[in-house]
Amino acid sequence: MAIPLAVLFGFAIAAGIAAWVLEPINRAGRQRHAPLQFMLVDYLCLFVLFQLALALVHAFPSGQFTEVAGRLFAYGAAWFAFGVMWWLSVQTLSRAGVRNAWRRAVFLACIVPLTVFASLAAVASSVSPVVAAHMAFVAGRASAWTPGILLTIAVASFLILWGCRCLTKWVVAAPAILNAETPAPGPPDDT
Repeated sequence: MAIPLAVLFGFAIAAGIAAWVLEPINRAGRQRHAPLQFMLVDYLCLFVLFQLALALVHAFPSGQFTEVAGRLFAYGAAWFAFGVMWWLSVQTLSRAGVRNAWRRAVFLACIVPLTVFASLAAVASSVSPVVAAHMAFVAGRASAWTPGILLTIAVASFLILWGCRCLTKWVVAAPAILNAETPAPGPPDDT
């Protein structure tokens, strides 16, 4: 009973970390309320995300899926999860008024997937030393490399998350600059 509760707690922490990273764009979306708009780059990023989903499922050893139906279910679940993630991200980008194709591509293809995976990795590597110590105590053996590897993963994950938050601020800052009204040119000076 304690392990499922710890897993749920870990997912809650990961969701909180992801919310912190994506907070600047969510705040901009609540303030600007721009209409929903799709761009060609959004669909390109959807295909990139689907390829990432396929790669993740394919990375599991074939022994994990004893039947073709199990692998097909895993592909379908991954496509559904990444599709929902893409849809919500495009809605958020549109509400925030981000119209620059490069910034949308960086957000959809880099920031969102990195935020999801790095937040899960940060929580898992932070909680794993406790689990690893418990398992080493139960099994009677411990690896000297485990704490260092987990600490490295945790630090790298938090650095990636901080970088994603900085990039999110960069993505949000663009519409204010691009959509600012430029003054109309006045009459030329004859001096």
